[in-house]
Amino acid sequence: MASNTINITGAANCSSLLNDVPAAVAACTSNFAGTCISVNASINVTDRSVGGNLTLDGCELRLNQTSRGSVGIVSWGNMTLNKANVTTNTNSYSTTFIVKTNSNLSVKDSFASNLGWTYTVGNRGLEISTPSVINNFTVRNGYYGIVLLNGANSTNISNIVTNIGGIGFYSEASNITVNGFIISNQTSHGLHLKILMAYTW
Repeated sequence: MASNTINITGAANCSSLLNDVPAAVAACTSNFAGTCISVNASINVTDRSVGGNLTLDGCELRLNQTSRGSVGIVSWGNMTLNKANVTTNTNSYSTTFIVKTNSNLSVKDSFASNLGWTYTVGNRGLEISTPSVINNFTVRNGYYGIVLLNGANSTNISNIVTNIGGIGFYSEASNITVNGFIISNQTSHGLHLKILMAYTW
């Protein structure tokens, strides 16, 4: 996590970040969403026990990178993406998006790009370690599309599109339900399953 970090300890959204952290968050213009914020800091959604909750609803969250992974997102709490876009200010530098064990992640009708740049744990892209619900989600221009780690058992995924440079979908989790997946333009495996049972397609 970067030294410049926004710690979210209560309920937050794009508007509240813009109002509460003006030194690190600015308004921007997006072709995707009605609201756009440009963030010059990492975002740390704190544990649910202390109320960490970030909702991106109709919002583009643009992380300003000065190098690979200079700022990123880590969630220990509740995180919701609805008609949202998570990206960076440049295609030259990717960021990280890590969802920790015992947190909550819900994604619907959303996009992400420029996530991850290598196979190293923590730098692969969207890395999920908790059961999640992901519906209508497109991931572009990253290294891995979606990474499900051991804690992501029983995740439910539907209508996913990955179009990235490395592996489209990587999973170490079990009891995964997948309904609708398009994987294209991968330079490595489109699909990498470390556990070859208990998947529903």
